[in-house]
Order: sequence, then C-alpha cells, then structure tokens
Amino acid sequence: MNPDSRRLAKQFAYGIFFCIFWAAIIWGGYKTFFAVPPSCFDNKQNQNEAGVDCGGVCPDCALRALRPVEVVSQRYFLLNDNPTLLLEVRNPNPLYGAVKLPYVVEIRDMNTSNKNLQSVNGETFIYPGENKYTIIDLPGLTADSNAEIVFGTPTWEGAVEFSSPKITFRGVTSKLEGNGNIFISGVLQNNETLLFPRVIINALFFDGNYNVIGVSKTEIQDILAFEERYFQIEHPQLPNLDLAKTRLFFEANRP
Repeated sequence: MNPDSRRLAKQFAYGIFFCIFWAAIIWGGYKTFFAVPPSCFDNKQNQNEAGVDCGGVCPDCALRALRPVEVVSQRYFLLNDNPTLLLEVRNPNPLYGAVKLPYVVEIRDMNTSNKNLQSVNGETFIYPGENKYTIIDLPGLTADSNAEIVFGTPTWEGAVEFSSPKITFRGVTSKLEGNGNIFISGVLQNNETLLFPRVIINALFFDGNYNVIGVSKTEIQDILAFEERYFQIEHPQLPNLDLAKTRLFFEANRP
C-alpha cells in the first residue's frame, strides 16, 4: 500500500472512531437528560412486565380487568326519626375486595331543577364477590329531595389478604314487646384471631312479600379474638311486619 493510501485509511479509521465517540456522547446525554425512563404508565411492555404496564414491578394485570362496585338497590327509611339510606351493593370481582371504598351521597331538591342541597362524604368496604347491605345516615334528606350515591376510586386487595371475617350470630331471638316495638337479641361471636375495633349489626325487617319495610342497627366496639358479645336491637312497631323474616347482617373491616 502506498503512503497516500495508508494516510487515507488512517484518516478514515479516525473518522469512524470520532463518529462513534460523538454518537456515544450524544446518546448518553439524551438518555441522561431527555429520555423518559420506563414506567408503569408508558403504554409499553418493558421492565419485566407481564403485560403492558402491568405485572412484574407494576400492579397485577388482574387489577386492570376489575369491574366497578355496583349499586343493586337503594331505599329510604326513618331510623330513630332520622332519614337513612339502605344501600345494597355488589362486588362482581371474586378475587379482589375494596378495603377502602369512598363515596359521596348528593342530596338534591326535586322542586328546583335538581339543585344540590348537601353532599355527604363517607367510606365503606366490600369483600371479594360480596353482596352487602349498609345503612347510611342522611340527616339532610327530606320528602322533597332525593339522593344519589357516587363511588370514588377503590383501594383493591386480593382475596387471600382480604377475606370475609369468620364472625357468626347465635342464639338470636326476635319478639314483639307489649307496646308493639320489635326487640331482637343474640350473641355475636368473633371466630378470628384478630381484634375487630368496630362491628356494625344491621337488621332488615320485611313484610309477608319479602319487601323491606324498616331497618335498624347497633354497633359493637373492640371485640377481642374468639370473644362472644351480647347485642340487642330495638325498633318501633311496623305495620304488616312478618317478624320471622327478619334478617341480620354484620359489617366488620379487617384491621
């Protein structure tokens, strides 16, 4: 190879080297200062994800397929002369429950173009696959208003960690007092190894056609592991009551 050819080859090699060098510098600067790092929100399957933005270091892919909690029915009653909402909700997800389910109840005036009169904020919970009754106090509700409940974003938990607690009723009796009032009593038994800070017992009263005609509730606090606790519920007399159809439900969120 003559000297001119060697010189051209050397210049070409140097040129290739400097191109690679500056390309590496530019690429490194881009990655450092401009490139968006992989995340669980970039619409790409990366960083060991099992699907697009789910699995691996991201939330479980099953969470993306979860269906919202559904309102089955809502009815209004007076409880101790205070308006209350009996809400029946259903969780259509058998593998996940909502440890926190925030809600807002909007009370609107039916006579003034649905004007919002009051907003009642609260929070409940629901176990995997559960159908649940809950009673919400609505002191601002009147005969000229109605209410609409809107759920916020739930905090989901898997069925293994968040399963319905082993709490049972026993020795429940229902009777009518001499003045016609309804009296229910029994024992609530905690069959778990956990202390439950708060257990709400809801009572639903039916007529002969299984229509709910009244509700009541009581609360037990700090029931210890394997403890039994006596409870009683009273309600003023109800016309057309079929006492034998009375049903009890408990609400107890895992601590």
